[in-house]
Amino acid sequence: FRLSLPRDKVIFGCLMNAALEAGEGDVVLRIAADFQKSGPMTTKDLSALLRVYAALGRLDEGEEVFRTMGAETPPHVLNCLLSACVSSRQPDRSAGVLREAEVLECAEALEGSRATLSGACYATVLVGFAASGALPPAFATFRRMAERGLEPDDAALAAVWEAVLCEPGAGDASAVRLSGLLLGHGDDGVAAAMCARCLRFLVRADLLPRALELFRELRSRSRSPPSVVAYSVLVKALVDQRRLQPALALVDDMRAVGQRLDDILATHVLDGCRHAQDEASGRRIFRELIATGQRPSSITLVVMLKLLGSCGRHDEAHHLVKGWEAEHGVAPSVVHYTCLMSGSLRKRAYDSAWKAFELMRAAGVRPDGMALQTLLPGMVAARSWDCVADLLEEVVGLDSDKRPKECVNHALQQLQAACVYAERCGDLAARLGGATRPAAP
Repeated sequence: FRLSLPRDKVIFGCLMNAALEAGEGDVVLRIAADFQKSGPMTTKDLSALLRVYAALGRLDEGEEVFRTMGAETPPHVLNCLLSACVSSRQPDRSAGVLREAEVLECAEALEGSRATLSGACYATVLVGFAASGALPPAFATFRRMAERGLEPDDAALAAVWEAVLCEPGAGDASAVRLSGLLLGHGDDGVAAAMCARCLRFLVRADLLPRALELFRELRSRSRSPPSVVAYSVLVKALVDQRRLQPALALVDDMRAVGQRLDDILATHVLDGCRHAQDEASGRRIFRELIATGQRPSSITLVVMLKLLGSCGRHDEAHHLVKGWEAEHGVAPSVVHYTCLMSGSLRKRAYDSAWKAFELMRAAGVRPDGMALQTLLPGMVAARSWDCVADLLEEVVGLDSDKRPKECVNHALQQLQAACVYAERCGDLAARLGGATRPAAP
């Protein structure tokens, strides 16, 4: 190529990238040497060269290029070098490069030039120390970020917490120190936001007790109240563990600090009340949500209907659905009516379930396969053959692939065995014959 191609940086750059993608490291280095001899090197050229050296793990050459560029090194290019150091399991080296960049940044700041460092650069070094279990320098890096008003990303926070929790003795002292760093990171708003992210990580790692400890520290040491996100993460985790009373206590605490209950949080608590069959608390939470002036979501209505159904409050559930559109401006869907029917059937309140079906038809909502599959067995069990026949007529109106076949076959068999509506039963069987198959005896 040296004999047949002009010594052009664009050509050498393309060849260098091609060789890099092909995994030809030695070829890349030879082309890189020609690349540097092809003319004066701009910042863009040096950046490309540094990325190549970083990809090859040639840290000495990469650092030499970095020092040539100095404060002109773009943050994303510097981060390539830092990542290469971390990948080579040399976090101390990455910290050294970062300190050099800080010195250059300070000099440029004195001259009024732009800064070259970013939060991603610090996060890379932070992850490197955390991965090696070197918590003191990781905490020092964290503190330097705070001094510069930078926040670590979720991956960096997770890496540090994982390192803390892998320490002997579950890292109690380090956990306390990290909590202190989090709470002292920037102003109260920034600290609260970072703590909320840490709470999410700890909950996902099945470390709810540790998350609750961090929350209590945030609550006691911060002048600003915890965010709704922080409350929501913990409430959902407590509800998932069927710990309703601590979840309700957090909701009360949230109200005490002036935070407003939102629809998502209310839905989590209502679900917990449903599992515990705590009707009184569920009603209170629902009333508080309505009082805030927010429009409850479709999911909130579903959970509230399940709560009322599990407590046998079928008439109240009917009233809630019937007046929902007038009160909140959104018409209930077939899902809500199905939920209403299901709650009644679980308590064997067959008349109430049929009343819910009639309410759905009066509202102009067509039943789908799931609604019919829910109600048909109940009407068969109640031996309400008029209702069974009406439901089978509804099934005829569904597309063949959406019909609940097993359920329909059983209902037809029972209707025939009851020796009622013989003519209508034969007609229904004929009209449904193409969509059903004989049920097992």
